[in-house]
Amino acid sequence: MPDTIPRRTDRFETIETALGHSLHYDPDRETYHCWYDSTDGEPISTTVVVAVATLLETTVADLEALYSCIDADALNTLCAHWMADTRITEGTIEFTYAGCRVMITAAGAIVIEPVEMTGQMG
Repeated sequence: MPDTIPRRTDRFETIETALGHSLHYDPDRETYHCWYDSTDGEPISTTVVVAVATLLETTVADLEALYSCIDADALNTLCAHWMADTRITEGTIEFTYAGCRVMITAAGAIVIEPVEMTGQMG
């Protein structure tokens, strides 16, 4: 599915990553946002890990393995299916990774909330 999701990012502060990805901060919700682009050849698991590393101001190598909290192959397969089928417009996956709550939507939006930093980790 082409990347046709409308994105209203004018209220966000943009953070450029060392790897050329953009991460957007929503100060009203205290969340970070990026979008998966299935046409760039990178699996969504990589997008998530790079975004979380950027948010935490660390390197990808210093993060725990994504496999420690979710099956990354299954995540990649499901999200690739979502992106390939234009009839799928709803659905979310949520998990906690490296002290952050991560939500991925069927539309390719990735929302990250640093729960340990805000004291909301339970």
